[in-house]
Amino acid sequence: MLTKLRVAHPEAKRVFTDTDGHLTEKVIVRGFSGIVTKAGITKATLHDLRRTSLTMLAAKLPAFALQQRAGHVSPATTATYYLGDLAKESAKVADGVFGSVLKFNGQ
Repeated sequence: MLTKLRVAHPEAKRVFTDTDGHLTEKVIVRGFSGIVTKAGITKATLHDLRRTSLTMLAAKLPAFALQQRAGHVSPATTATYYLGDLAKESAKVADGVFGSVLKFNGQ
């Protein structure tokens, strides 16, 4: 998909821009929604992508580093969402969904 966009718009420096070349929230949400729809995933948001990436990183980063990446003020917030039993279940689901997206993109 990115290759097609680069061929169609070689002058573009960014993938998700409006007609004036500006990167806006609306453009990002629209682009993400299109990718998700083509991948056959329903009801996914950019916040879901954030949660998925943090859940996957939880197994690889120290708690403090994950807290910093998430931007959480309190380590308790990070622990609640990414370091307990709920996080382990979420990681299984995230791996399945993220794996689907990677397979869709041919990776």
